[in-house]
Amino acid sequence: MKNAGILPGDIAVMNRQGDVGDGEIVAVLIEDDATLKYLYRRSGSVILRGANPAFPDIEIRADATRSVQILGKYVGLIRQQRSKR
Repeated sequence: MKNAGILPGDIAVMNRQGDVGDGEIVAVLIEDDATLKYLYRRSGSVILRGANPAFPDIEIRADATRSVQILGKYVGLIRQQRSKR
């Protein structure tokens, strides 16, 4: 999520909730894989979009057979200050 300002080594702070709005960054569990994505609702589907346009959207249809769970809404991050030596 580098294009969203979330860098490697950062700790994403989440509010545990299942009710999130369009365009918000969410933690999602798809089968056994957790990921951070922007969430959009479209007629009968949920679109999960990464901040990096090189990665394709993930579309979850209402009749999908795979397990999907919204774990929470992104509310901030913790970043360790890197020392300048």
